[in-house]
Amino acid sequence: MGHDGDRIIEWASVFTDPIKMVTTLSTNVITNLMAIISDVGVLINAFDRKQYETAGKTYADILVLVVGNLPPPLEHSGMEIKKDLSNLHELIPHKSNYCFDADGAKIPGRCGEPNAVPANLYLY
Repeated sequence: MGHDGDRIIEWASVFTDPIKMVTTLSTNVITNLMAIISDVGVLINAFDRKQYETAGKTYADILVLVVGNLPPPLEHSGMEIKKDLSNLHELIPHKSNYCFDADGAKIPGRCGEPNAVPANLYLY
């Protein structure tokens, strides 16, 4: 599931903080009460008719109305790993503005580019 799984975990984190949970769920239920009631009717009818896919989608809609929307999907960083992994060093945060190979030669790439990695992350 990858990043989608991370989004769901972040979305469901409201359940780990009881005060935040009660506040969030109460606000969402009050705000979306009519839509929730309507969806519950659709859910019951879908189960009655054995339309389980419709029931599942409706249940998901109810969850979103009660818990809230999922966090936005992650954006692509623009980083592409080469098949031979020769640019893998670009993913490692470090203080140096340059990357060097095992022989001490400077490796061309994004190591020295501003914003290549967050300024507060370093590998020591």
